Amino acid sequence: MKKTTLRKYTDEFKDEAVKLVTEQRYKITEAARNLDIHDSVLRRWLKDRSSDGTVEFPKNNKLQTGANKEQIRDTIPITLNI
Repeated sequence: MKKTTLRKYTDEFKDEAVKLVTEQRYKITEAARNLDIHDSVLRRWLKDRSSDGTVEFPKNNKLQTGANKEQIRDTIPITLNI
């Protein structure tokens, strides 16, 4: 059985990865692929670094923060097929 080890990333790397999505408008999947990380990891970093702790991912996969309940209900839930 292959043993996997968890990769550890610096806070600077995480911040720069988040900036690719929030400032440079990369799609989450594209940024994650370019950084060789899973998109769920990048989504978690985005959520952790949002000001109010909420992140919404609408149909077009672009980040929006501060989503209210009505906006969240109108979005497609994120599912991962692993």
